[in-house]
Amino acid sequence: MKSFTTRPPNGNHFVLMLALIFLVLLGILASALLMFWWAASVGQFENIEEGALAVFDTDEPAGQTTDSFPDPRR
Repeated sequence: MKSFTTRPPNGNHFVLMLALIFLVLLGILASALLMFWWAASVGQFENIEEGALAVFDTDEPAGQTTDSFPDPRR
């Protein structure tokens, strides 16, 4: 009959898994830094306020609540 107790991880597999996790995290960090560098070099951070107000128009002006949840009129 097989025993269902857990065994400690094999030393080689454990080190390989840690190395794989480290490399994946290093890749994510490198890609995030690359995206930040690209955004800074093409001027994405030069006028942040204009981009923040781009979603508003005359029907929904900035700074005025036009809808809410749940509807307060009920």
